[in-house]
Amino acid sequence: MSINHTSIGPKPKIAAQVTPEPSEQDLAFIKQMGVDYVVLWTSGDKASYEYYASRCELFIKSGLTVYGFGNSDVHNQDAIVLNLPNRDAKIEEYKHHLRNLGKAGIPYTTYAHMANGIWSTEPEPTRGGARARAFNLKKAERGHWHGQLYGTPLSHGREYTEDELWEN
Repeated sequence: MSINHTSIGPKPKIAAQVTPEPSEQDLAFIKQMGVDYVVLWTSGDKASYEYYASRCELFIKSGLTVYGFGNSDVHNQDAIVLNLPNRDAKIEEYKHHLRNLGKAGIPYTTYAHMANGIWSTEPEPTRGGARARAFNLKKAERGHWHGQLYGTPLSHGREYTEDELWEN
């Protein structure tokens, strides 16, 4: 089963980012929030048309639409950004992910061009005293993505020029 992505329309969506393997309680909670769309994430071992379509069917039965589906194995890829030896294989894997999403009728995915993961430092208070993710360059020690750690000062052993990054 696939969704008709033309029925979703181009307007901004309020979506809940949730597990692709929700419990009945999870599904009820999403509906109670008044959210109609979900964004899901998986890894490469489940990145197939069959899995994406099965998730669409599961959420549709609960009155929810899968708007986006990310694949952590092709997101934030240093190989693509820095032209490392497995770059072409990662690009092919990403293209396969996109084709499967399209076939399943899922119109959106996320991609970030971060070659050395997500970097954060200790949470800090923000508006109204709420604690939130923060980044303080003086305190930063390492980034991380999908089980990989990236350290300072040069996560990949050398500096890359702006021209190199644009070329990649």
